[in-house]
Formats: sequence, structure tokens, C-alpha cells
Amino acid sequence: MNSIGSNSTINTLKKYLNAYKSIFYKRSFENFQILIFSIFYMQEVKSIKLIYDKFIKKYWNVCVAIAIPILHNHKIKYIKFPIQYRIYDKSRTKLELASEMILSVAPALAEYQVIVTCDSWYTKKPFISEIEKFSNIHIIGALRSDTAMFEVNFEKHTGKKGCPRKKGNKINYRNLKYTKEGKFFIAYTKAKINLTNKNVCITVTTTDIENFKSVRIYMSTINPNKIRSFDNVPSEDKPELDKSIYNIYKIRWNIEVIFYQQKTFCSFSNYMVRSKCAIEKYVNLLGVAYSMCIMLPFITDKFSYYKLQSPQELKYYLSECIIKELFFDKLLETLQSVKNIITFKDVINCFASQDEVR
Repeated sequence: MNSIGSNSTINTLKKYLNAYKSIFYKRSFENFQILIFSIFYMQEVKSIKLIYDKFIKKYWNVCVAIAIPILHNHKIKYIKFPIQYRIYDKSRTKLELASEMILSVAPALAEYQVIVTCDSWYTKKPFISEIEKFSNIHIIGALRSDTAMFEVNFEKHTGKKGCPRKKGNKINYRNLKYTKEGKFFIAYTKAKINLTNKNVCITVTTTDIENFKSVRIYMSTINPNKIRSFDNVPSEDKPELDKSIYNIYKIRWNIEVIFYQQKTFCSFSNYMVRSKCAIEKYVNLLGVAYSMCIMLPFITDKFSYYKLQSPQELKYYLSECIIKELFFDKLLETLQSVKNIITFKDVINCFASQDEVR
């Protein structure tokens, strides 16, 4: 496509994808590029509905994504993109899969403060104990509402015979002191739980402090005030307690955002891929395309308008650009190579007569 300029959308995407070139043979890399372009070009990924209905709903819950804090318009924002997907096929537990995926990327992050965020499925002792092997990695995760929590300040020696106490009195989240923030009531405390030997910071949110019908509990193995990301809550405006609650919830919220965005980005429809290996490869391709839509606005000025926008918006824009560039490239090629073309009608007739047009 000699008529497509070096600054075109197609060539911009190719430059980005060149970062993956070293892991492919030449022909495989060309196929890889074609697949990524197809994901953008089609708007709707035709090969996903069967995968979603038959596999993802039942088994697909193990994904590692990374959220990187950046300063944007004087406020902290997070750019989020997936690193790895795995299918849960019951040969190993989800906790084992998740631990393995975290451990595979941990060496590359050794110089950074890393916070693993997860839902209550993963805040179990086997998973937490693996993460705690790394001094730079901490956890902010959801807890089941029936998780046992204990006071951290207590008298170890009660004057009675026997071993000293290891835990304080049990904490009932209903008895915590709640403050109202918008439509939510929020409480914060430090506690001991059976999942880790460390003291943890607990945040509880609910919309109802009478019956506690909707309760969310989050634990953090790191003191929220020691999180090194930028904090856009000025110290003079908010007390330290509010900042602690804010930091825990702000980081944990990234999970909800990225998985909602990925579902809308994939545009589930129909397909025929059935094997576990093929599905993992296919969805990881979707992860590459999704990541492109997250990062391109930060590394290419022509897409800067889409910074921190939904990746779906940039996906639609890229699709339109690819279609236009391919069309005008073919148009110019036809005008240059075919004789007796005088009017636009002649061009259309020429297109219609070629084998590649159906």
C-alpha cells in the first residue's frame, strides 16, 4: 500500500505492534498484525459469543491486569490494561492460577511498590501467602461479609492459666462508626484476620446502616497513607482518616472499571473457536487490541483526544480510519493502474468487476 502515508493510522498501528515482532517468526507476525487489524476493523468481534456463552460464563475469571497511576489535569488517574488471561478448566484452582500469573510478572516489578487488587474469591490464605513472599507487593481486596475480624489492641495476658491471647475481641462491622459520603455509609478500622499474620486496614461500605442489606468489606495489607501514588485529596481539606478510606477504595475501583470496559470492548457475538488453547490465544489477542486503545493516546499525539476515554471510543475511531485508508488506497491504485477511467462511475464499475470485491 504505497499510497498510504507514513503518518497514517495503519502505519501508526504497525509501529506500535513492532514491539511484539521479536517473539514471532516473520509469517506469524504478519498474521498477528492482520488479526489485530481485524479486531478493530470489524467493530464487532464475530468470534466471541460462543466463547462467552460456553466458556467465559462458566470458567473465565482469571485475568491479570495492571493499573499505572499518572498525573492528568492535576489529578491522579489510572491507565489500565490486561497482561495475561487464563481459562479456569478445573485442572488447578483459581487461586493457583492467579498466584502463578502474579509470580510470573513479579520479578519485572521488583523496583516498584505493587498493590494487587482482587475480589473476595482471591482473598484466601493460599493466595495471600504467596503474594506476601515479596516485600514490595501488597494486597487490597474485597472480603466476604462473614469474614472474622478481631481487634488489634488487646491484653495478651489475662491473668488466667494457659497460652497468652493471640487475638483481640471479635469485631462486628455493624457496630463500627459510620460516616455518610453521598449515598454510602463508610467505616474504617484496623483489624486482625485469619488470612494473614499482618494487621490489616478494613474499610466497610453500605447503603443501609439499619438492616445492612448491602455491605462491601475491603482489606488492605498496606497502610493507605504509605501508598506512593499521587493523592489528589489535599491534606488541608481532608483528615487522615478520610484519605485512608479514599486511597483503599480508589485503587480497588480499578477492577470494576477495566472488566466492564473489556466486556463492552469485545462486543460479544458469534464464533467457532472451541479448544482451551485457541480460546486463550484469541482472548489474549483481544487484550493486545484493548491495551493499544488504552496506551496509544499517551504515546501518539494524533490520538491524544482519547486519553482516559473509554477504549471503545478509540476502537470505533480506528475502525473508521482503517476503512477510509484502505478505500482511498484502493481507489488511488485503481486510478493509477487502469486505463480508460474518466468518471467516478468508471471507478465503481472497475471495483465491481474485480475478483476481490464481492
